[in-house]
Amino acid sequence: MEDATLFNINEADSEYAAYQAILPYLMDTIEDNYAPIKGEKPEDGLYYKKITSYSSIYYYSSLLFRICIRKKSSYISISTKNPELYPDMKLRQNKTEAKSGFYRCDIASPEEIAKYSHHLCQILENAIYSQPKECDICDLYRECSNAKKCVHPKREFALHCGYKRILRSGRIFYGVNRNVD
Repeated sequence: MEDATLFNINEADSEYAAYQAILPYLMDTIEDNYAPIKGEKPEDGLYYKKITSYSSIYYYSSLLFRICIRKKSSYISISTKNPELYPDMKLRQNKTEAKSGFYRCDIASPEEIAKYSHHLCQILENAIYSQPKECDICDLYRECSNAKKCVHPKREFALHCGYKRILRSGRIFYGVNRNVD
């Protein structure tokens, strides 16, 4: 009996299976950053979207990366912003990709996407912290300071908190862990 690989199923299913292979890593990143998995609308949070020639992975309105699995070529496509963050990814770019602002990282098999989980999670973390700030601080600032992280019960609110970002940088203005005068 032949070994079942993601290439043995159709292309769209292979792309979704590759997304499923990386999903536990992405979920851990969301959990580690106390961010919402899903929001009020379907396009809020982390979601998968199949397009004609590839599949896209989004966090809110931020395109994280694309997955393309075809018989002739399979690759992950990432934005040309900050390529220095991915030194061990073998990134390349053709003219079409250059115009659209993407690098391509070839993968030998859909399962190989897990090899790049650290980089894809870093892209997600950058997207989480690039969400617009809606408030500077809330009434839980002392509890957050003492915990050295946001403790607001609503992750959607926490996603847009300015003090959460300050805490992430290591600066604590209140409570027992205060380190800024």
